Amino acid sequence: MVVITQTINYIQTAEQLEKIVSALESLDLYTIRINLSKHSISELEKTIDVIDSVFSLKANFTLYLDFPFPKNKSRIENLNLESNDNIIREGTEYIVTNNRLVFDKIKKNTILLNADSINSDIGETIFYADGEGMFETVSVSPHQIKMKALNTFLVREGKSIMCGYKIEKDEVFVNILYRLERLKCQKKYLLSFVNNSYEILKFSKLLSLQSDSNIIPKIETTEAIRNISQIIQVSDGIIVARGDLALNLPLENLAKAMDSLIETARKFEKRIIFCTDILRNMNDRIIPERSELFDLIYISKCNCRDIILPASINFSYDTELVVKNINKAKEQLKNKIELIEKILK
Repeated sequence: MVVITQTINYIQTAEQLEKIVSALESLDLYTIRINLSKHSISELEKTIDVIDSVFSLKANFTLYLDFPFPKNKSRIENLNLESNDNIIREGTEYIVTNNRLVFDKIKKNTILLNADSINSDIGETIFYADGEGMFETVSVSPHQIKMKALNTFLVREGKSIMCGYKIEKDEVFVNILYRLERLKCQKKYLLSFVNNSYEILKFSKLLSLQSDSNIIPKIETTEAIRNISQIIQVSDGIIVARGDLALNLPLENLAKAMDSLIETARKFEKRIIFCTDILRNMNDRIIPERSELFDLIYISKCNCRDIILPASINFSYDTELVVKNINKAKEQLKNKIELIEKILK
């Protein structure tokens, strides 16, 4: 059986989330991914309020919930750029800091991160978000890194710059999990930047002993690849997180790493779930781009039947907090579902 999951971003109101859920129900799609890692803890409380109001009684739904445990990417809290268009310009130098005093003092071309600490080596390449932006480290001093932009790109608050992590206290997660576990629907927690089995076992202790929720780590780091056998044995499956995996591994090692993941998951008979950019460019096409088609064929050959589709702009919100075009989004998703079921049947 093919399981297709739709990612939803920028959840703001229960009314608009309900419209999206109704659209998915009309397509017989009952699995949704919501990335809780994109929110601050204060924002997360509000997001859970919305999720609770919509899904509290929807026992037929399954929620894939990206969870910022054991750690989260360092994300942008504030920007102070020369340009008013939030454009990072190739060749320009910027100061990246996790210290509010440094940010307020320098003022010009400064980026504030929410990281507990930041670090980099001189000459190292640092990625913005999923790789659409790149910096090179020029100098490093306490609480700040000077970086030179290697390309021109749009930058936004809430996006990541990969030079540090944010780690929350366990008590914070216990409170959040208590609320999520009260939902009637099935929950599958997608853990972020797991490196070993100890981190998964620690998370399982944070869950209620009576919980039937699944724990599925996202495989995103070289250390996770090295420890993949022990990680899989204490998990309910793995997410092949191709976005961050491609940024954290040398490109020439990716094929070998993917083979190792798939072989180990098969050995222990655990679920393999593929995500990141699957059919991303098909929104305005009936026939996918050839590279996307062969991507699905590769996934099929891996004996994978679980697909997580990326967020669609038409299943998100604009500044007016309304769904942009729900009917168009449904038609686009219907075409994707039909294609995936043909290839992965």
